[in-house]
Amino acid sequence: MSWLTQHVSGAGPLGHAVHTVGGYWRAGGWLMLPLAATAFLILHNYISLYGRLRSALGAPERCVDDLEHRLRAGGIDDTVCTWLQSLPGAVPRLARHALSRIAAGLPAREAVQQCRDGELAPFSHAFYVLGALVVAAPLIGLLGTVFGMVDTFHAVSL
Repeated sequence: MSWLTQHVSGAGPLGHAVHTVGGYWRAGGWLMLPLAATAFLILHNYISLYGRLRSALGAPERCVDDLEHRLRAGGIDDTVCTWLQSLPGAVPRLARHALSRIAAGLPAREAVQQCRDGELAPFSHAFYVLGALVVAAPLIGLLGTVFGMVDTFHAVSL
């Protein structure tokens, strides 16, 4: 008898967990399918969004310190923008665009706001989808409760 067969057949804690989850799945009926699909979509969107944000925000460790040193030494010039263009990630890109807007005469707060909005735009849809899925999951569970209550009242009335 293999380890998996022994533990899933009910002889250990894993077997007990499998039987418990299976019991919940059977008791939940057909509503467990949309609930499981919603849970899977939440997990998928979260992992996808986390990976996209992590790669977008990846910047060299000393980027901000080097940027501050370069700006104090020479102000906003083409060498700073060229240096920022050679670095990966959203932080150098945001700094480069903000500095170019500031150099063009835009106030610093407005320049940073425009750049921030531009960087976050690709992620806003993913946040809306994730929020909608998170809101929908408990409602599907509540629908299952309502169906269970209707079945119970129907059984009592007979």
